[in-house]
Amino acid sequence: MRIVFVTTKLNFITSGASVEELDLKIRRFQQLGHEVLAVTMFRGLNNIPELLPYKVMEEHSGSGSQLALQYHCYRVLKKYAPLADVFYVDGQVFLYGAGLYRLLLGKPVCAHFNRELTSWPELVSSHFGMPRRSELARLKQFIRFYLEKFFFIPFANRIDACSFTNPHLRETYRNFGFNPKISLITGDAFDYKRFMHKYDVREDSYRTRNKHAPPYTIYYSSRMAAGKGFDTLIEAFSKLRNKNDFRLILGGAGPDEQKIKERIVELGIGELVSFTGWAPKVEHYTRLKEGADMLVQPSQSGFDKTSYILLEAMAMGVPSILPRGGGLEWDARESAIYFMAGDTDDLARKIEELGSNRELRATLSQKCYERLKEGEMDYHTQVGLWEEVLKRIVP
Repeated sequence: MRIVFVTTKLNFITSGASVEELDLKIRRFQQLGHEVLAVTMFRGLNNIPELLPYKVMEEHSGSGSQLALQYHCYRVLKKYAPLADVFYVDGQVFLYGAGLYRLLLGKPVCAHFNRELTSWPELVSSHFGMPRRSELARLKQFIRFYLEKFFFIPFANRIDACSFTNPHLRETYRNFGFNPKISLITGDAFDYKRFMHKYDVREDSYRTRNKHAPPYTIYYSSRMAAGKGFDTLIEAFSKLRNKNDFRLILGGAGPDEQKIKERIVELGIGELVSFTGWAPKVEHYTRLKEGADMLVQPSQSGFDKTSYILLEAMAMGVPSILPRGGGLEWDARESAIYFMAGDTDDLARKIEELGSNRELRATLSQKCYERLKEGEMDYHTQVGLWEEVLKRIVP
């Protein structure tokens, strides 16, 4: 079968985990005997340091507007149709252009979704409030939301099959009106065995270094922006009864960074909190492997999304504290403990509970590997599910 993958870019150096996920899937389809081709829509964003085992074609989408992007997607699908039996596209980016192409009797199209649409209401930090936006910007967002929901989604529903990283994200899209006939839950493609081998991690690595006494290091790294939960974490940290038993390390940067630092000073916890800024991946992994006693990921934007950072922490055997319900709990299951999203008092209690219980940390560490070994977390299984779907929709 000839499968043409259409994505925004292949940047293996500075992009997020979605590039690594797509690369894993393409390689697996190739191993199964399929003929694969990757098409990137923004050639200037590519960064491919090593020769890939599959061919990459670079396109150039000049305009950043939504309509122009969808039309360019439609044209690219038409251009590569002679080389394809089926297309596989980035769902949240190209769903309308792909749907239009399929409506006009193009080749079968599949799409994968791992995050929200940009037209949906913007995220808000519980303690920092709504970012300031002009009335015109809010009006544009309002109009775009309803245009996509009532005018463009019918085009997207022409897509033959789609997959989501977790059931909560699928339900969010269904509430928006997107509901193709075939939909899968596939999780994130993550080769945890290769990851562990690369960074010399064993299943007992964390339990070997599991501390008998404080201080315990709390670690969280992400883009410092609304909805990521940094505000929730520092408020909860300030409520710990035994603050001196903990150290908080915050990684990343972003528009809320200054607010976070100012609030930490106001809370009087500056001596217990350190910032790493944006660091190379190897530093991030070293921090998880050698320094982090627990990962706290309080992301309010994570209710219907999963997290590659969480999967990496699980591969390191690091226990986590996460919001109850949603995509993060779907990822971690019994390898984490949970707090009520946005509840800083509950989060503080959970931090104290995990810090004071060495046996609980060891148990959660072992549960990480039990979860990673389950079938729905295995990218070979994910691609196998997709292969069966492709056999059904490709003439």
